[in-house]
Amino acid sequence: MSRPSYVRIFARISRVRSWAVASSIVALASGCQEELPEIGAQIYQGDDFEVWASDGLVACGGTHAYTEGWLAAFRRRLGAEARPTSHRFFWLSPEDIDRTPCSLGTGACAFTSRTPKSIYTPLIPHEHEIVHVELAHLVGPPLLTEGAAEMFGTSRVGPNELNSYPVGELLDGDRITGLGYPSAGRFSRFLVDTYGMDTYFDLLREAEPKETERGLRDAFDDALGIPVDDVIAEYETFPACDSPRWRYHDYECEDLPAHPWSTATRWQESIALDCAENDVIGPRPDDFYPSSVDMIWVLRAIDVETPGLHLLRLESSEPATAYLEPCVGGCFDGGPAAAGLFASVEIPPFIADLAVGRYWLRVLHPAASRAEVTVTLDRLEG
Repeated sequence: MSRPSYVRIFARISRVRSWAVASSIVALASGCQEELPEIGAQIYQGDDFEVWASDGLVACGGTHAYTEGWLAAFRRRLGAEARPTSHRFFWLSPEDIDRTPCSLGTGACAFTSRTPKSIYTPLIPHEHEIVHVELAHLVGPPLLTEGAAEMFGTSRVGPNELNSYPVGELLDGDRITGLGYPSAGRFSRFLVDTYGMDTYFDLLREAEPKETERGLRDAFDDALGIPVDDVIAEYETFPACDSPRWRYHDYECEDLPAHPWSTATRWQESIALDCAENDVIGPRPDDFYPSSVDMIWVLRAIDVETPGLHLLRLESSEPATAYLEPCVGGCFDGGPAAAGLFASVEIPPFIADLAVGRYWLRVLHPAASRAEVTVTLDRLEG
């Protein structure tokens, strides 16, 4: 018999844990006449961005390669709307974040009116802020700009954020906080899936000079020909869904090579989840663990060729978790919700009925751990 949905089980667990710092980050696109400060030392120089870090911060071996790969996939998704640009990424300690020109009370910010454009953040990687830099030519109300940054690059990657903040309350104001972020991201994905990417960017352009709620309402009328209240009413007919269903995962689903199955019914890999390895990403807080715990992770792609009940389990000498998420079956595409799987060393394994298709796998554990993790996906026969 199938176990209860891992989303429901996860929700019960999450009530006794603290949410990661990423949920409180506010991204700002702003200009400044003064020279932006260079904080820390440069640790990476690529074709598209350079990374500076506070003293003592060390990125895992695969972090910069992942960011480059993710950025290329993001630009591919944008197509003609892409405006490739270079930028400086300042990965900073809490003490150094206090020295940045970010607005008081924000955890991270992006300055997009200078060359090179600059990001100040305590997180690495931080795709949300990179989206702001790449879409700097579209400066509009936060419901749409923060929604785009979440839709393409939210840091929320687990089955969480199922509580839906009312989108109607995000129409006015110059800042979004807390649960408003995932709601803005879900709403942006709804707009894309319902009206198309081109129309979505038309809406962003119409809304750019209109900072008031009245102006945003006019932008919906002009770009979509539909009152925003009617659009929100249709959006709210869909149940809340978690971030893997509304964030784009083009890099994971299109660029990662699929790892082969060990047998006809078993996929298994033992992973040296050590920060020094060249495929390990991070460190960064994760939603499942307290915000004081930095996590490191790897990504894999798996092709499921035979549908049916599958069981995902982990073996490790220390705590570890994994998410197996489908590449198709989103919140608003009209099809049935695709099943995924969650696994933890600390929790009995879950079972789900997986459809044929590509899946992406994220395996993570605390950054202080160097324990090997063995991941097994079994297709259950009979």
